[in-house]
Amino acid sequence: MFINATSEHSKDQLAERVWNSMQRLGFHRLTRVRCESRGTTIVLRGTANSYYQKQLAQTIAAKVPGVHHVINQLQVIDAHPTL
Repeated sequence: MFINATSEHSKDQLAERVWNSMQRLGFHRLTRVRCESRGTTIVLRGTANSYYQKQLAQTIAAKVPGVHHVINQLQVIDAHPTL
């Protein structure tokens, strides 16, 4: 199950806790991140605007109680590409 900005009711409590942690810590720019749990592993998918945001999402996810592993599949999309 994926958790994103529009899903408020979820049976996937671990993924929901990860998502809530990202939002509670003020990282609203991570709204294009989807969280999926596979047991104690969290898979992050979607896009981030920088490698810093990608790493930040992984760090936040790893600190949520119950998460033992994080698979970070976020793609970095440059918000200001050069021509």
